[in-house]
Amino acid sequence: MKIFSKFSKKNEDKKDDDNLSIKSPSIPKRIFLMCRDFSQWSTLSGFNHIFGSKNILIILFWILVTGTCVYFSYIQTKELLDEYFKYPYNTDILLKYEEVTFPAVTICSKSPYDDNKKNNYLTKIVDAFKRKNDNNWSLYGLNNGINLSHKETIKFWLTIYGDELLNDNNINYQWKDSIISCHYNQDRCDDNNFKLVKIPSYGTCFTLNHLGTWKVARSGSEYGLKLILKIDKDDVLPFDTSYGVVAFVHSYDEYPFVEMNPILLSLGFDVSLGLSFSSSERLPKPHGTCIPNDSNELEDTDNFYGGMYQNEKCIRSCIQRKIIENCKCYYEGYAINDEYSNIKSCSTYIEEDQSRRPATLACIRTHIYPEFNGDDMTFKVNVTSDCVCYDTCDKIFYDYSYSLARYPAANFNPNECRNSVLENKRENNIKLPYSYTQNECFKYYMKNTLRLEVYFEKLSYIVSSEFAEYPTLNLLYDIVGILGFWIGISLISFFEIFVFIGVLTFAFCFLCKEPIKPIKTREIRKNIGDGWKDDIDKGRKFPKRKDLYDKAAEADKMPPIHESN
Repeated sequence: MKIFSKFSKKNEDKKDDDNLSIKSPSIPKRIFLMCRDFSQWSTLSGFNHIFGSKNILIILFWILVTGTCVYFSYIQTKELLDEYFKYPYNTDILLKYEEVTFPAVTICSKSPYDDNKKNNYLTKIVDAFKRKNDNNWSLYGLNNGINLSHKETIKFWLTIYGDELLNDNNINYQWKDSIISCHYNQDRCDDNNFKLVKIPSYGTCFTLNHLGTWKVARSGSEYGLKLILKIDKDDVLPFDTSYGVVAFVHSYDEYPFVEMNPILLSLGFDVSLGLSFSSSERLPKPHGTCIPNDSNELEDTDNFYGGMYQNEKCIRSCIQRKIIENCKCYYEGYAINDEYSNIKSCSTYIEEDQSRRPATLACIRTHIYPEFNGDDMTFKVNVTSDCVCYDTCDKIFYDYSYSLARYPAANFNPNECRNSVLENKRENNIKLPYSYTQNECFKYYMKNTLRLEVYFEKLSYIVSSEFAEYPTLNLLYDIVGILGFWIGISLISFFEIFVFIGVLTFAFCFLCKEPIKPIKTREIRKNIGDGWKDDIDKGRKFPKRKDLYDKAAEADKMPPIHESN
């Protein structure tokens, strides 16, 4: 490049110094010379006109034109950047139809434990409820057992004593004895896909398809789950306002937070749950506030439940951490991890000193539920500011339609009520909650059993997918188009500018002490053919072929012959 020629030591030979023995220019002059040289080989047309003329009026004219174009290109580019940094997005709705994974179904009893007087802690809670008024248990002014706030307080005590109650098999339901039949897609349910789950607010529950191995390719009840359950309605706790079964439909890899969206199922009915689902694919930051499901940021969040990240897991783990900090114990209604293995449970903390009972209950509740001060509602733990929890971008939502009929029909004879089955149980002294007659068996069956169907009404589902309305590539195209229109800049021009900046940096960092030999205007704007013309003139003046010919002719001359005497 010609710019480097100004700094090259090879041009400092004696002959050139004699021809161009001019004082080295100042730094501003050097910059001007370099800019003028840049304008000669750059594709920036406006700069070429400015530095390529000696007429001051023409120079001022092109400065005005170029400056105006640069100004308008700046304004429009700024508008594009402002729009881009708003990070706008649109939503695309797609309809898909394909084979899908059948969801997991978690089943619980509406009454979490069996009131059989076999657990001291459960007996304490039931007795406190029956006393109608017990300030130590935060039961105030209970009237005939119909005050729902008091019933909820008693149920809250069930979660506080969760470890002591959930680990006692004497009061928890034995679900394998309660499942009369289970079929999926006309096949018997596999025991490997059956999992017991201990949920403090619902006791021991079970989940079907927790491995996610059930697939469904057709809609309709024939290709779904069919389940018949038996629950003894006489074993419910005295503060339960209803009895029956609770179902929760969720993805197989999610923890079943049943209390968030329970489906209540009444005994004595044939219940049909027709499922449909949709999925959501949102954009992460900066367009949205969600976090990709595989982001490393999720690994740094609280998750005392283990397994895949869920927003509810994170929130409950965060609240548990705050309870431990402020209440001096951990709440058994939420999960705990090994980090707090030396912390006592709140039930143990209370049992050590009964005077702690009201204060501990109040402390836990203020961390979980809001407080009302007149019209104001305050939270002890603000999950948006006190917890580092994120909403994931990809989600699946299940919806259902609900229909029911009486079960069993009057002329239906269940297998358990056949005479041969009843006689066999009598002979083996198997205790039954009814007498060994078909009539009594059928009455029990009508009051204490439930038939449940869960299936997909349709396999077509809607995918809501967000996409950037103004992506980065479009921004680049628009900026290049604007700059090309106003000042003739192309992608090559950017590389030229980068090269020029690199040359300036090199010149002032490494060669600033080297004298710059000025170059004549003719040499700066030298035509390509000028060098060829000099070579031709030199060749004509000193033809090499003639020199070679003369040397050859001289060599061919015969030496003189000397005659001897």
